[in-house]
Amino acid sequence: MLIYKEYDKDSLDKQYNNRFNVPDHEKHLAQWESLSRETEKKYSVHKNIPYGKLADEKLDIFPSPQSNSKTLVFIHGGYWYKHVAADFYLIADAFRSDGVTTVLIDYPLMPVFSMEQLIMSCRQAIGWICRNIGKYNGNPNQLYVSGYSAGAHLASMMMATDWKKFDHTLNNDIIKGVCAISGLYNLLPVQLCYVNDVLQMDKATAIHNINGNRRNRSFFYFGNYA
Repeated sequence: MLIYKEYDKDSLDKQYNNRFNVPDHEKHLAQWESLSRETEKKYSVHKNIPYGKLADEKLDIFPSPQSNSKTLVFIHGGYWYKHVAADFYLIADAFRSDGVTTVLIDYPLMPVFSMEQLIMSCRQAIGWICRNIGKYNGNPNQLYVSGYSAGAHLASMMMATDWKKFDHTLNNDIIKGVCAISGLYNLLPVQLCYVNDVLQMDKATAIHNINGNRRNRSFFYFGNYA
């Protein structure tokens, strides 16, 4: 029986099972881990800085050696229910030579917390960064956001945020650009596939959080699943 466009349950599950579709995925994941640990040893990093009241509302900062630098905020992936910021420290190494301050966000995970809470936590992190990044050689007026997979979806939701409404001290142009990589922007098929066995996301939540990538800003995305 078809459950989404031309997909039945089995074929839809396969579309979202990246490990099934990449037989040597363990090699790539091991390389990510190795490069992240090398980056952690190579550079100064400020870890587990709280930006909110929840236990997982914290972030890690790799300051640029230059003051007033552009700042990249990276939101990790993991289908909204796994991984932590430290798994992606290799991102900081990639931008170090360009004099960029890199911030990696941790956020509460599903299904313990709702999709709305994840988005709210990331917004709180952006607000904290705008107010405090100058202490870490970052320029709050040169803030860029990137994310991978579920993190790309969250990044797109940051772009869709009415920042003035969220926090009257913030301007709506605080994010100068977004690079969303392999993002899951259409949540309806996610809600219908095996991933939702963990997420427990209802259809209303999927619909409400489906269009974060439509606000008119500098936005680049690669590899939309849907």
